Amino acid sequence: MDVAAPVAAGPCPDPVAAEVTLPRRPDLSNRVRWITYPLIEAWMGLVEILGLYLEIMVGACWSTWIFMQE
Repeated sequence: MDVAAPVAAGPCPDPVAAEVTLPRRPDLSNRVRWITYPLIEAWMGLVEILGLYLEIMVGACWSTWIFMQE
């Protein structure tokens, strides 16, 4: 029976020391949230107001057209 010898003798290399550390980028996620969330809310509010205006105008025109048919 042939038993293979260990390939490398000595302690195992430290995996943490082998990691490459990249320079840290500034955390912009909080700043981006403070800018984009109010813009999204304002846009959705504008769309809602325009939708309500369109709904009211279509209802007014439709009811006027119905009354003119009588």
